[in-house]
Amino acid sequence: MPTLAVPLTFAVLQNRLLRHVRERVANGELTERGLARMIGVSQPHMHNILKGVRALTSDIGDLLIAALGVSLLELAETEELGQALEARGGGQGTGRQVRLVQGQLSPFERFPDPGPADDWVRVPDVLVAAVRRPAIMAYVADIEVEHLFGGVANIILEMDEAARLAVRPECWYAIRWGGAGYVRRLRRNPGALVVLGQRSWRPSNLPDRIPLGDLSALSVIRGRVEWCGPDIRTAAIAQSGSFLSRRMFS
Repeated sequence: MPTLAVPLTFAVLQNRLLRHVRERVANGELTERGLARMIGVSQPHMHNILKGVRALTSDIGDLLIAALGVSLLELAETEELGQALEARGGGQGTGRQVRLVQGQLSPFERFPDPGPADDWVRVPDVLVAAVRRPAIMAYVADIEVEHLFGGVANIILEMDEAARLAVRPECWYAIRWGGAGYVRRLRRNPGALVVLGQRSWRPSNLPDRIPLGDLSALSVIRGRVEWCGPDIRTAAIAQSGSFLSRRMFS
């Protein structure tokens, strides 16, 4: 098994935590003042940490992790986690270890965000070769899209933030709205997300236009759907299902 190009050291995790916090501040999810208040330091001190003027100590790092609900495992790259799991499992089989998120994406249930109790499943490379941060979710189609996704049991999501923000109308996205989950195509307009293809004569809790206001688009767009198909744990899944990032439904 190949070794990691960059050792997963404490310094690497520390830098990734800082990058994660900076991105959330840049996206408007947090402010330096609010973050400083959350962990009990002054705003200038927090500003200097984020700018790199002051070092991020282990004590401040622990406070940030606790306040933001971030796990150190989430700071590891998917490849790093996959290789570690592969090594622990004896390295048998081919493919990539991908997180299987607990719960299911459905308009009738709470959106299943990744958590520490999730399972990991070995997925054929062909399904996730082009996906930076893959995650698998069970999926139950609602009435608006059941004619397209009615036979789907699982979807593979691209969780990378840049991919989620680069909204393309030919792609499908996992959306969290009202706490529930939907799969829809989107168009991004100034200050809003436009939901495409909904049938107005059918009732839906998801509006045709989602005003963002103070919301980050990332809080609504939880993933880009890369693949959909049968239960990911069954045999021969590489020969079934659809690659949605490479195909547009009419």
